[in-house]
Amino acid sequence: MKKNNFLNKALFTVAAIFIATSAIAIPKDPCAPTDVCCEEPAPGPFAFAYPKDVGLSCPRDFYVHGEFLLMKPTEEGLEYAIDQDSSGNPWQFPLVNGKIKGFSTNSDEWDWRYGFRAGFGFYNMHDAWNFSVDWTYIKIKSDSEVSNGTTGVLRGLFLPTFPGLTNITNASSRWSGDCSTMDIMIGKPYHVSRYFVSNPMFGVRVGFIDQDYHVRYFQNDRFERNV
Repeated sequence: MKKNNFLNKALFTVAAIFIATSAIAIPKDPCAPTDVCCEEPAPGPFAFAYPKDVGLSCPRDFYVHGEFLLMKPTEEGLEYAIDQDSSGNPWQFPLVNGKIKGFSTNSDEWDWRYGFRAGFGFYNMHDAWNFSVDWTYIKIKSDSEVSNGTTGVLRGLFLPTFPGLTNITNASSRWSGDCSTMDIMIGKPYHVSRYFVSNPMFGVRVGFIDQDYHVRYFQNDRFERNV
């Protein structure tokens, strides 16, 4: 009885192994449809240049992005005072032998300001052209203050050369505003090598700047003149 039970178990085990081996050995139908939506393409073979795979089988062609910016806005023509040599003519114009003060070219009074850039883009499903739109914004604000340092003659560059306006002791200014730009671009990315993708783009840029410039001149620390 025990011999028969052992023989039955052995035959059952051999049959199970044979069936499992046969099932594994059966080849797949070459014409059966394959699920390509969630498969990641295997890398290679690699050529010198080949089109960028943007996942057109599983649409991942739309994207958004944002960037934090730290910029220093500058502008020419905002000089507002000159420290004139006291030996010069008080009514002399243009002013000479003096040192430009305020927002000059070599001034360190330009302030760093925060801004941001946000945008979105997508790839054309037909031939992978890239379309994108970016918006950049920065808040402008810089302050400056100068004095004659008890020596020399401080002249206001935005004041007429009248004798009563030459005894300026201090001056200050504020430059403020908002700067916005919008870029609409189109490009076609392609692989130059396996690890480098080139995406030359062209498009149009639209900009809007709203700025204010306020200058104050002080005479003997008592009288204030705004420009």
